[in-house]
Amino acid sequence: MYAHDLCCGLGGFASALGFVGTQVISAVDFSSLALSAFQLNHDVPSFCADVGNSELLFQLHRLQNQHKCQPLITAGFPCQPLSAQGQQLREQDWRSGTLKSLPRCAFWLQSAGLLLECVPEALHDFSTQRAMRAFAQLMNFDIL
Repeated sequence: MYAHDLCCGLGGFASALGFVGTQVISAVDFSSLALSAFQLNHDVPSFCADVGNSELLFQLHRLQNQHKCQPLITAGFPCQPLSAQGQQLREQDWRSGTLKSLPRCAFWLQSAGLLLECVPEALHDFSTQRAMRAFAQLMNFDIL
């Protein structure tokens, strides 16, 4: 199996996926510092970009074509809009747009699945759950 690690941070998903035989074919993060840390441990094409950027989607699609795959998308989306330690602005926090961009990426790239990680508050946040249910219905995916 193959994966795109979006919002890769330090590379937790990429490291874990390697243990189960999944090859990460790209990494993306908005933070150049996080991406630099990721690159110290992983040798895959990496992009410092917003996951909502259409040029980025084109580059990820090109990588999929090179590998002849429909990869899983993994992402740890920003927790600050939801976290008890953050301001809990939810949809009003500018970082919450990342969550809306991730399902769009999965749709346009026709991914094999979408694996997301965030703080426990995401499980009970209405807007987060609404976005996930709408995406799952569109893609005929199950939420586990």
